[in-house]
Amino acid sequence: MANEQYLTEAHYLTCSKGAKPVRVSVDSQKSIKFSGALAATSKDIQRKANFVVLPLNA
Repeated sequence: MANEQYLTEAHYLTCSKGAKPVRVSVDSQKSIKFSGALAATSKDIQRKANFVVLPLNA
């Protein structure tokens, strides 16, 4: 469990094309929070830019 990471509405994503960072938008749920911020799920699609997920050891 120590290696688990969570994405919340308090995080920012950066577009692979170099656009400015965009705050994560959580619309899929309103009850699960980490450190007071809503937790994102796989249903939270970020449509504002082209995001790339990088491996942890990148």
